[in-house]
Amino acid sequence: MLESGKENLKPGQFLEFGKTGRAFGLNGELRIYPYNPLSDSLEQIKTIYLSSSDNKEINEFKMVKVRRHKDFFLVQLEGINDRTQAERFRNCKVLINKDQLPSLPKGEYYWFQLIGLKVFLENEKEVGEVIRVEETNSELGGNDILVVEHNGEEVMIPFCATVIKKVEIEQKRIIITAFEDYKE
Repeated sequence: MLESGKENLKPGQFLEFGKTGRAFGLNGELRIYPYNPLSDSLEQIKTIYLSSSDNKEINEFKMVKVRRHKDFFLVQLEGINDRTQAERFRNCKVLINKDQLPSLPKGEYYWFQLIGLKVFLENEKEVGEVIRVEETNSELGGNDILVVEHNGEEVMIPFCATVIKKVEIEQKRIIITAFEDYKE
């Protein structure tokens, strides 16, 4: 275990991945409940950070073993070898360094990359800002939904090729083909 301390973390460097639950078994495994239950990113992460609920204590851990179990992950962290040690980290925020996330194919984005982007029509008229992303059932033909704040109201825009013309992460904007169709 390495003591990192909040003062050593750069703003925007980390992503809150989920929360820890109670210990599992006698060998110090810890339950991690990801905010996105479909994510498999944790299986490719080498180091995680556990932050106390008040953010005053942040500890860095190397991942020894990760396995999925039901709707959560079971992880063995370096330096945590029994149930008592694991229980000390119950109900912590799980942070991961964004640099450790696997690269995505062109045209795919992590949700955190989309939140906060300004939304524009093709004629350069700004219509709002992405405040969250919601998931629909892809097995039933659904796509992710961008929830855009527009004049104090939420407008849901499908994240699909017929609506999304271009995503420009560096310019912090998304260009869409239509907007009026999605307002109530």
